[in-house]
Amino acid sequence: MRMLLVLMATLAFASCTGNKPVYLYHVTALKPSEADPRLDELFKHWPTNGPADDLVRVWNSWLGSQKTPFISGNHVTFVYYDFSHQASEVDLKANFQKDGPDKMIRFRQSPLFYKVYKIYAPEDVIYSFLVKQSGTTQNQLDPFNPFVSGNPPVNVVPNLRQTQTRLNHIAPELYPQLQGISLEVLLPPDYLRNLAASYPVLYLAEDSSSSVQGATDDWGQSFADSFTANTLKPMIVVKIPAHEVNSASFARDLSTFVKPWIDAHYRTLADPPNTILAGWGTADQPVRQAGRTDQGVVGRTWVSDEGPGSISLLIRALATLFPGAQP
Repeated sequence: MRMLLVLMATLAFASCTGNKPVYLYHVTALKPSEADPRLDELFKHWPTNGPADDLVRVWNSWLGSQKTPFISGNHVTFVYYDFSHQASEVDLKANFQKDGPDKMIRFRQSPLFYKVYKIYAPEDVIYSFLVKQSGTTQNQLDPFNPFVSGNPPVNVVPNLRQTQTRLNHIAPELYPQLQGISLEVLLPPDYLRNLAASYPVLYLAEDSSSSVQGATDDWGQSFADSFTANTLKPMIVVKIPAHEVNSASFARDLSTFVKPWIDAHYRTLADPPNTILAGWGTADQPVRQAGRTDQGVVGRTWVSDEGPGSISLLIRALATLFPGAQP
């Protein structure tokens, strides 16, 4: 069985009765009082004076690295914060709805909207928000949920029981901090369950010959197999596209935009010894240059002239530095 779970929106519709997902009949809207306790704590600390955006400060203070939606068993609390302060209404659009989007509850007159459900299989849910303002409706993604997939992109509710490797496609239009750089982020098994763990990060620079030809070296599956076999310590792998790798600003963009964004959104060991940059083919020279330029950011670099087959050599080299837990 392939251990790499690629989050594509179409997977959410794999089990259907007619045109309706099976789990459609196992979703119940709950009362506001049944929202996740963390949201209740947030409400208790809602600033009564001062700018409404103080809520974001309180939010970050209470949540830390916690992302939304809030999941506790089968109870799921969806939350949307309207940074524009212009929204008159926000609806939740999800693939479990029979009669169209559901209107979300607005907390007082704040920019925060929420909705609570009991969902039999929350990991099958894909969703977005319909934000209404000035007579228009825009389909928005969840800015606090890093699990995004598909084209056009949709949010995926994380499966907290998932112990398989996950591949997230990060759309740059959703995150201005990335300055237009798209990423693929491979999360190791048990990432969503072992919340106390942080991980080394490998930045994998794409070889443009592979991207131009549309070929794939199945890099994600190679890492997934190594994690499963315990030959390689679990780590986060970030694939950077060839057009970015070959740009003149690659070294700067890596240290200024990409790495800070990854460190902010995932549980990383951000120090140089746990930060690796690797590549081959057309990525060889950019990786070497970035390694020389970013010595305070990237602790190790690895290059090869073996083409797509270099992935197995890379994993072998990494296993000497980050060996898996052998029984």
